[in-house]
Amino acid sequence: MNTTTDHSPINLLIAEDFHAETEALLRELKDVEFNFSYVVVKDEVGYEAQLHEFKPDVILSPYSLATTNAVKLLGLARKNGVNAPLILLAYDLSEDIAIDLLGEGIEDYILRSTIKRLPVAIRKALQRKKTELKLVRSQSLLSLGEGISNSGSFELDLIHRTTVWSVNFYRIAGIDPSTVITNKLFVSCIHPEDRKPYQDALAANIQHELGKPFVYRIIRPDNGQIVHLQVNGRRIEGEDGDIRWIGSVLDITDRVLAQQEREAQTVQRDLLLSTAKIGIWHWTVGSNKLIWDEGCAKIFDEFLPDLKAARYYELIHPDDRGYVRERLVDGLKTGEYSAEYRLTKNGSDTFVLSRGKATMDKDGIATRIDGIIIDMTDQKKAEEQIKTLSLVASETVNGVLIHDPDGTIIWANKGFTKITGYTQEEVLGKEPWSFLSGQETNQKLVELTYIALSKGKPFSSDNRLVNKSGDMIWVQTTFTPVTDDGGNVTKIVSIGTEITKHKELQGLQREMVARLEKANAELKKKTKD
Repeated sequence: MNTTTDHSPINLLIAEDFHAETEALLRELKDVEFNFSYVVVKDEVGYEAQLHEFKPDVILSPYSLATTNAVKLLGLARKNGVNAPLILLAYDLSEDIAIDLLGEGIEDYILRSTIKRLPVAIRKALQRKKTELKLVRSQSLLSLGEGISNSGSFELDLIHRTTVWSVNFYRIAGIDPSTVITNKLFVSCIHPEDRKPYQDALAANIQHELGKPFVYRIIRPDNGQIVHLQVNGRRIEGEDGDIRWIGSVLDITDRVLAQQEREAQTVQRDLLLSTAKIGIWHWTVGSNKLIWDEGCAKIFDEFLPDLKAARYYELIHPDDRGYVRERLVDGLKTGEYSAEYRLTKNGSDTFVLSRGKATMDKDGIATRIDGIIIDMTDQKKAEEQIKTLSLVASETVNGVLIHDPDGTIIWANKGFTKITGYTQEEVLGKEPWSFLSGQETNQKLVELTYIALSKGKPFSSDNRLVNKSGDMIWVQTTFTPVTDDGGNVTKIVSIGTEITKHKELQGLQREMVARLEKANAELKKKTKD
């Protein structure tokens, strides 16, 4: 584009089929002493050649020529790196068609009946291009900053409905920088749920000099990623009557995802704390109050946001109070506090584990302890059950296993080792059928075992298993689920007895009976004969 001085002639590349129309156009420009030079072309070949030779500042063209049209000519100009504005010359043009053409990138249109407006239209087009060049230069200077802040900038020409984006806006949106941005194209990239809110917010913002920031989502066409954008803009009215909305977009995807993750973690934490009977507490050194959450209040049966220290010690089992004080004093010195003790509630003991971390000042003196408290009562009861079962089971000749609800082994006695050859160390954490099943194992019985246990019902079966040496053995096993007060399975106890010899004896007995029956039948037959 010619931008040297205001006195330099403006290069007009005119695409026309009819000589008379070209003469009328040139006559109008000369009558107002318009400073210009020109070249006329009639087809795409001549047009493309002059794009390089003549270097036009402005292109003039009717919509249709014999072998091409204005939209194709504009595309050829952009393909050849020529950014000159194209002004459409028309005899008649509906508003809808004009809007569509402007959306395609046509700069302006002049009706042949109002050809006197052409000089003004050319000057305005050149002024807009100068403004656009300045914006592009500014964008290149701001590109580094936009890249660092993950932001972009844009300009909407509200009169001509054209859009200019910064390079970084293209990158954020996942759109090729050579693409001409139209409102239709951009709206198609907006998340379907956000399209109407976006259009409503945009319509409200462009009515005011200073808009209000709003947020919406786009779906990048290059990879399908959802991007959260925060947009802010300002309405600017030029002296020439142009109205533009200039603004910036900020990619806040990471911020939104981080917030969503924090909210999810908070929900998960609250769910975990409520189901696992865990509470959170804080104590400022020197204060007479212990501040805690609802989890602590439930464990202690003291539903207050804070508790006086004297009352806290009253809730601790008398035999454990001195121990808790000692552990707390040690925690203030070392920065780490941990104590396992009992609470006395409703005539029974509640076992708890309390842990905390101290905050130290610059002199190494503890000023605050933040911690958690866990109700360990159910775990203690389970441990006592296992201990009792272990004492009984360790002395029996039968094979005894204690399982978690999912079937994994957490304890095995010597009887199990004697029957299978596997030691406790070899089977802990394993599911018994994973190493005891063989080709002759009845898998239907295994399936029925799990079905019964999942319903909290005991199950017994005789099945063939393979021992550590690879031999097939018969084992009669009774599975008994251990449930809590709510009927939930907490442990499974299985007791197995090897019955291989018994099964072999049963087989011999059946074989002997069969032989006797056969011999008796033959004797009866001979007697009849």
